[in-house]
Amino acid sequence: MADWPAETARRIGDAIRHLRTQRDLSTYQLADRTVELGYPVHRTTIGKLEKGLRGDKLPIFELIVVAAALDVSPLQLLYPRLPEDQVEVLPEVMSSSWSAAKWFSGESGRPLPVGTPKADVERVRRCEADGRLPLELSRRHDRELARLWALDDNFRQLRRDQGRLGLPGDIDRDTHPERWARARALELDLVGLRSTIGECCQRLSKVRSDMRVRGMEPPEIAGETLYIESEYGFGALHELRDEPNNRGADLVLANDCDLSEAGVTDDGAGEGAENGRQT
Repeated sequence: MADWPAETARRIGDAIRHLRTQRDLSTYQLADRTVELGYPVHRTTIGKLEKGLRGDKLPIFELIVVAAALDVSPLQLLYPRLPEDQVEVLPEVMSSSWSAAKWFSGESGRPLPVGTPKADVERVRRCEADGRLPLELSRRHDRELARLWALDDNFRQLRRDQGRLGLPGDIDRDTHPERWARARALELDLVGLRSTIGECCQRLSKVRSDMRVRGMEPPEIAGETLYIESEYGFGALHELRDEPNNRGADLVLANDCDLSEAGVTDDGAGEGAENGRQT
């Protein structure tokens, strides 16, 4: 459709005007925000966008900086009426806003015209699946790392509880049966949590290995008590430092190498212990 670019720009302009009004900003103020962000978009340009007077002229960098100035993602300007509003995602190809947004963000395949030959559909989907893999690996990495941090926090809390309660072997079972039972239950919880942490570490290790196979560089990870990569790269070794007096656990994933080289010392602290978590 000949007016597809102009209609797309008009939809974005409507979204800009709606959000600007919602935030009680003038075009002057919104333009000032773009200046602060390092790429000025003049108020006149903003006004023309909102009124649909720019035609099909909407550089991607303007979309990005105006979205940032409005504190939303560019996707929310491109497809503002989620989820079911119908949009012309490509010339003469209609789709729900949600399907279009998922394609634009790499979460799903491109909406295809009705009647697309099966062979073409299969070819497109194969190419898309390969192209989406870096995004999927990055998302999996984020999920597994967040899960690992949560498990680490839980483990450290249980260890603090254990420090206050004591170990079952240090408690007279006959004299303090209830305290002993709590200590034993806590000990079993820690055993189960160690296993869960190990499984999570292995999944994260696999994701990072898959990233490297694809030529990607996995994000650097630093932690207070969590060490999951050494200079030698990932491997299968998973060791928990869980001396009773430790406030937390040191998780190590490394190859068969001297753990001291991975920043882990006998007292359960390593070179990275002073570094905060990077999320």
